[in-house]
Amino acid sequence: MRCLGVRTPRSSRRRSEPDDLAAALDAVEPARVAWNGFPASARKQMLLWVITAVKPETRAQRVSTIVEKAAAGERAQG
Repeated sequence: MRCLGVRTPRSSRRRSEPDDLAAALDAVEPARVAWNGFPASARKQMLLWVITAVKPETRAQRVSTIVEKAAAGERAQG
């Protein structure tokens, strides 16, 4: 994220990840590495897909899909 042309530290960017997604990515190291390597626009699209889920089971499935795809080096298409 950028604000007034000043780049925020990586650690503060991670705070925008929902806890459930962050925990799932941290549990699968290849998924975390891939996630961190995705462009910000791709991460934003996948985050939006997660946070717009209405039902908890839908959200859990979307988190699972993102982690699965990221572990394979792919971006989830939500």
